Amino acid sequence: MSILIAGINVFKGQLISELILMKRYWLNLAAGTVNMFLFLIFIQFGIRSFGGGVSTEFLAGKMGTLIVGFFSFSIIGVGITSITSRISDNTATGILEQTMLGPLGIEWTLFFGAVTQFATALVLYLLLLPITMFLCGHFFKLNMLQLVLLTVPLWLASCGVGFVLGAASLVYKKTQNFSNLIQFLILTLMVMPSYPFSGYSLLPISPQAAILHSVIVLHQPIGWGWLAYLFAQSAAYLILGSIIFKEAEKYAKEKGILGQY
Repeated sequence: MSILIAGINVFKGQLISELILMKRYWLNLAAGTVNMFLFLIFIQFGIRSFGGGVSTEFLAGKMGTLIVGFFSFSIIGVGITSITSRISDNTATGILEQTMLGPLGIEWTLFFGAVTQFATALVLYLLLLPITMFLCGHFFKLNMLQLVLLTVPLWLASCGVGFVLGAASLVYKKTQNFSNLIQFLILTLMVMPSYPFSGYSLLPISPQAAILHSVIVLHQPIGWGWLAYLFAQSAAYLILGSIIFKEAEKYAKEKGILGQY
């Protein structure tokens, strides 16, 4: 019971912290919102500019593919960077050790912080997408409930990758350029043929992104078995990533390099 109460308090603290940071750095939030808004606008106008002699159904499919692809890539980025950036910032500001002294350890603190950023990004996207569709005068069928449901396992798998990169940040400190290289790996995982089931379906992110595209863009139904597999596989990679992070934390403490930057 005490662990549950501690978890609730940690989550509440992370939520309050996120709200304070959003208010304090409102200009950064506004710039990110404008960037997402303009990207969605340019995607839709860009696709429509090639509409001569092409059917409306084809344009809607291509537009849906690009928008859902951008959304998936953004959510993956949130899952990864929300963990790695917090570790780098806490190390640079010298509060990493204090964070580790929390009642649940740093892993849960990072995870709950990632939850708040994920919720913020998801709300912004769900608000901006209908607005941009209205402004561009082009609507395509989009099931918001399915979108949210299938986004959760994609984000969980991304957090698992984020914990692995966070482990590298604990040991090697500055890993920004390495994180940039990971973006190309993510793009590769997103386009792998992992649905229907194949060897690629065992990789993180790949089946989540493929099924999200199949259901939202192509409107192909999936069974409960696939849905259960997505959540189980994502949870497995999240646990694996947290284990790797914990081992890196032990190594950094043994070597005395935890607070160095």
